Amino acid sequence: MSAIQHHFSLFSKGKSFFVGFGLAVGFMLGIGASGANDVKVGYVDTDNVIAQLPDSKGVQEKMKKLQEGAEGEMQKMAKGLQDAFEEYERKKATMTEDAKKKKEEELLGKRQQLEEFRYQKQAELQKKTGELLKPIEEKVMKAVEKVAKQYGYSIVLNKGGVANPVLYGDKSHDLTFKVLDAVK
Repeated sequence: MSAIQHHFSLFSKGKSFFVGFGLAVGFMLGIGASGANDVKVGYVDTDNVIAQLPDSKGVQEKMKKLQEGAEGEMQKMAKGLQDAFEEYERKKATMTEDAKKKKEEELLGKRQQLEEFRYQKQAELQKKTGELLKPIEEKVMKAVEKVAKQYGYSIVLNKGGVANPVLYGDKSHDLTFKVLDAVK
């Protein structure tokens, strides 16, 4: 994941993390205040689980090939831009002001095209990663629910998970409708 994608995902998911985390903490405090002592809370490092699954190795290989292809295209475009700029630098002393201005606008347009291409490819790669990981993530979520029920956990948190801090919650502890009633 590029730095831009990372910062964008943190920005867009940051609010949901704090809301989810706040609800999880409030949920646990509410359970404690009601006198329920049988609440078991656990956590799972889903990133680690996913990374160790054989299916994710195939996803990594596919994404590496796609990324290498995109990088090759970007390098080719960047080389063309660099060559055009170097040609401009060699010839600009003999060019008229109008010709210089036209060439500079052309170079800026090519640079903008390269940046737009880069953002487009990053978005495509991020979307493809999500599509390929979705079945793996669903498999992990089913396993989390199975383990939570098998070992009697009421709540399972995602260790380090930004997008979804609560992986599993026993429905008997769901306060959603009570909170909705209190808000009205």
